[in-house]
Amino acid sequence: MDAKFAATTIARTGKSENQLEITLCDAHGRTTTVSVPADVADGLMKAMRDFAGNDAQRPALTKRPREFAIGTGRHENAVLIRFDDDVPYGIDASTAIELGHALLDAAQTVSQRPARHLQ
Repeated sequence: MDAKFAATTIARTGKSENQLEITLCDAHGRTTTVSVPADVADGLMKAMRDFAGNDAQRPALTKRPREFAIGTGRHENAVLIRFDDDVPYGIDASTAIELGHALLDAAQTVSQRPARHLQ
């Protein structure tokens, strides 16, 4: 019998051939990927919706992309940010500068925190 995997975040979602792939991450950083066909994904979606309900107080899961790319628009003045294989976000240059500063500030804050010890 397989051991239970206690997922805490969705690390990645994607599509491979006719399969939905969901990579889950646990509190220790271990990952596992589940690959399901469309009919199973539909059933899973219904089960998840029933489980989640409409409880607005439930915390949302955090996506943790494995890679990112930065570029510029070819036909528009925009800075493009793409995480994993998702559709890129297009933002104007002033917003990109603001985002860059905010990311640096947040990264510095996080790097100065003591390590979390989950029990």
